[in-house]
Amino acid sequence: MKKFLLFGMIGLTALFFYSCAEVGSIDGYVSLDEEYVEDATVKIYYTGETALIEATSTDDEGYFEFNELVPGTYDVTATYEQGGSSYTASVTEIPLIAGEYQKITLELEK
Repeated sequence: MKKFLLFGMIGLTALFFYSCAEVGSIDGYVSLDEEYVEDATVKIYYTGETALIEATSTDDEGYFEFNELVPGTYDVTATYEQGGSSYTASVTEIPLIAGEYQKITLELEK
């Protein structure tokens, strides 16, 4: 019985780590004039597609993250409005393989 439980726990642990390795993440910062921006809207899409995968907002340090992404190629865009002006930035064709994490910086421009 002890061997059964031990092998069962080993199997579940292996399955957990295998499933974690099947995804990746993209994170980074949004900045304007070399200052990090809070509350910028950041969106992620598969490259070449218009269907939104996920959207988030930057925190008080300009940081954002997208986790549990399947392997593929992604585009990330950021938008921000301040004092009646709109700013945008994008990074395109970000390759992501299983178990990988990509860090990017989006520098906003008018």
